[in-house]
Amino acid sequence: MKQVVSWSPWSDFERVLNAIERENPARQPETSGIFVPVDIYEQEGRILVRCSVPGVKPDDLKLTIDHGMLTLSGEMQNEYERTEGTRVYHREHAYGRFTRSVKLPEDIDEGGVDASFEHGVLTISVARKVQPQRQPKQIAIRTAATPESKQLQSDNRRTNGRKVEEPEKTGAMN
Repeated sequence: MKQVVSWSPWSDFERVLNAIERENPARQPETSGIFVPVDIYEQEGRILVRCSVPGVKPDDLKLTIDHGMLTLSGEMQNEYERTEGTRVYHREHAYGRFTRSVKLPEDIDEGGVDASFEHGVLTISVARKVQPQRQPKQIAIRTAATPESKQLQSDNRRTNGRKVEEPEKTGAMN
């Protein structure tokens, strides 16, 4: 009797992805596989960072910024599995500690950071440094007709283009 075995190409694909993640040297061990999605964009002269952390209380989050590196860490806790008599039939959410770091543009003002939390989304607003408006500098163009040019040409003719140091003047008169 022949036996039918179900096979899916997606299971092979998932196995390969898991192997890649295990071998990834950049993976931080304390993340326990939790991925925090992040959007970074600019609006009205500020850098905005939105992090989805559903089910996490704001008091359970730690947010730091150091040399343009914004780091969010915390823990997603599984409350329902701690209840006596709970049976889990299917679970896709990940639980445990996480850390997520993103590099921000270099021209940010680390003193101008604000964060708000609403409906499981942490929004961080970072001010950009105010760059002074640069004005073009006018550069004078010398010609043969200007006195500075004539003096320079006269000096060059006397020394045949070589640099000659003038003797020091002393206070005594001869």
